[in-house]
Amino acid sequence: MNDSDFQKLLETRWRRELTPEETAWSQVYLDQHEEARALWQSEMDLSQLLDHLPTPALSSNFTAQVLRSVSLDQAGQAVSSSQSRWWRWLSRPWLKVGWAAGLLLLGSAVWFEHRHQNQEDMAKDLAKLQSVPSFPSADVLQDFEVIQQFSKLAPHGNPADTMSDADLLAALQ
Repeated sequence: MNDSDFQKLLETRWRRELTPEETAWSQVYLDQHEEARALWQSEMDLSQLLDHLPTPALSSNFTAQVLRSVSLDQAGQAVSSSQSRWWRWLSRPWLKVGWAAGLLLLGSAVWFEHRHQNQEDMAKDLAKLQSVPSFPSADVLQDFEVIQQFSKLAPHGNPADTMSDADLLAALQ
C-alpha cells in the first residue's frame, strides 16, 4: 500500500464505515509508517463525531428548486449555443484579417490627419509671425517655441488676460 491508497482509505472513511479488509490494510500501512498514525487517529475521531450529527432535513421546496435549476441550465445551454454560432462566424480567419486591415487603415488615417493638422497650425503661426512689423533678432526667435506653447496654454476665460504672440515679442525686445 502506498500514500495514495492510504489517502483513498481516509476518503472512504469520510463517506462510510471501513470494511474489515480495509481496516486490516490500514493497520498494515500504519505499522510501516508511524508518522501517519496521528493523522489517521485524528481523521477517525473526526469521522466518528460527524457520524453522530443528525442528517439535515431537505427543504420543503426541494423539488421546485431542482426543477428551476434544470430549466435554468437548459436555457443557458440554448443561449450559449446561439452565441457560439455567432462566435464561430466572427472568428473566421478572413474576418480577423479584415478587422486588422481596417484598424491599420483607420490608425494610418488618424496619424496622417494629425500630422496635416500640425502642419496647418505651424503655417498659421508662421503667417502671424510675418505680420509682425519689425522682425526681431535671432536671439528672440530662439524662444519662439516656448512662446507658442504659452499661447496655447492661455486661459479661456477673460480675453483681456491673454497676450498675443505679437505682444510677447514686443515685450522681449
